[in-house]
Amino acid sequence: TTTYTGADALFENESYAYYKLSETPAYYITAWYNLLSGKWEFGKVHATETTVEGVTVELTTNGRHTNYEMKLSGFDLDTSTNKVYGVVLTTADGSEYGLHHVTNIWRGTELGFNTDEPYLASIIGKTVTQITYYTADGVYVLPVSVAL
Repeated sequence: TTTYTGADALFENESYAYYKLSETPAYYITAWYNLLSGKWEFGKVHATETTVEGVTVELTTNGRHTNYEMKLSGFDLDTSTNKVYGVVLTTADGSEYGLHHVTNIWRGTELGFNTDEPYLASIIGKTVTQITYYTADGVYVLPVSVAL
């Protein structure tokens, strides 16, 4: 027989599996199962955030791929070594809008969305004040000012 440990043992359990990490990840979220509601609940993201100042955004409307396209400059993100897991746009009123991979995030620093995407339709007319990147190397916060 073969004994599997750590991440290799995850395939052996039918309903759930876990293992203790040897180091704390760059960021993580706590999850728990609420017995009263019968649903999974999630806490806030725990991460060390790196603020990147001086980022500029070139906004194009009615772009080649989507209605709104944003190309970031001043944020050197090497996507060949640092995987992007997600991007969140925060507006001046505190609303947050998550972007999807491939659909909304291209080549790391190129973002876009269509006005008919239900979860993003209400961002039109607002000002994006922060772009947050969740990557394999940690969380990057980019203060910006982009009127949509």
